[in-house]
Amino acid sequence: MLFNQTTTHALRALGYLARNTENGYIGANEIAEHIGAPANYLGKTLQLYVKVGILQAKRGKTGGLRLMGDPEELTLWQMLEPIQELKALDACPLGNEECTNENACGIHTRWSAIKSLYSDMLRSTTLDALARGHFDK
Repeated sequence: MLFNQTTTHALRALGYLARNTENGYIGANEIAEHIGAPANYLGKTLQLYVKVGILQAKRGKTGGLRLMGDPEELTLWQMLEPIQELKALDACPLGNEECTNENACGIHTRWSAIKSLYSDMLRSTTLDALARGHFDK
């Protein structure tokens, strides 16, 4: 699996919200039920997106969560950043403090190529593209 369970639940939840923007605010329990995630756990994860401004939360009977921005402009990179250490992509996979073209580890060249492709994919794939795919549990 490319993403851990938390990331998978978060991406599915954001995809669900993107597909249902016309419904206004959607409760975390509804989202959790639809994507097959534990409600309490998902609620805590989604609060991270509220803190960084990707989601807006509203309390009360008509409350819930909704996307703050346009799903066509929100990238995978932006969605992953609050819940994963994307800076780890820049680290040497073998743990060397300095790993550059001039001072390379044994897999530096191959890792650099993979890292570049992965980073490009994260920065160019939007929530809209994800939401149009298959997200059901």
